Amino acid sequence: MDTTMSTQTKHEVLAKLRSRYAPAGPAYKSKLIDQVVELFGLHRKSAIRALRRAPRPPGNPVLIGSRRQYRSEQLLPILKPIWLACQQPCGKRLVAALPDWLSHYEEDYRRLARDTRERVLSASAATLDRLLQPLRVCYRRAPGGTRPGTLLRQQIPIATTPWEITQPGYLELDTVALCGGSLAGDVVWMLDSVDFCTQWVEARAVWNTGLFNTL
Repeated sequence: MDTTMSTQTKHEVLAKLRSRYAPAGPAYKSKLIDQVVELFGLHRKSAIRALRRAPRPPGNPVLIGSRRQYRSEQLLPILKPIWLACQQPCGKRLVAALPDWLSHYEEDYRRLARDTRERVLSASAATLDRLLQPLRVCYRRAPGGTRPGTLLRQQIPIATTPWEITQPGYLELDTVALCGGSLAGDVVWMLDSVDFCTQWVEARAVWNTGLFNTL
């Protein structure tokens, strides 16, 4: 790899080699690839991609500026109540929810400056996950008491399309442990059932999960 060339020179050399690569025959293309590998220290596959890549059209320069900074002390007080109200979603879900929830935040808390609002809405999912990482340690979800079982999966057909329920009788059932964050010892469990069509909810409390095995 030639370390004496400037970045501009590298772009100029690569553009020259790229113009020769397209009309060349197999033997000459192989020599051009060898030159790119030697000059730029690229893997052979990367060299081929670099030679095949179309050059940037003139008149559209790449603007290089300072990287946008997302300061935790500025954005975390805004993200925290929204994140908790949304039931602690991941960054990808929170990106989609922020445009709707940010207006409610301003109604309940305070109006945001224009640049602050733009900064919150422009944050990527990875940035949101990084900013919320300290909160995830403090607000861990309660331990789950449900474990996946292959037996039920084999016996019960699973629908992968949206449910179009137009009559009552189709239920979604789930159990919730009223354990205060710890499943140690005996606890009360709540069996919840929701009818998809009518949205009718029935809930029953049981002591431990032994009763569920007899249902």
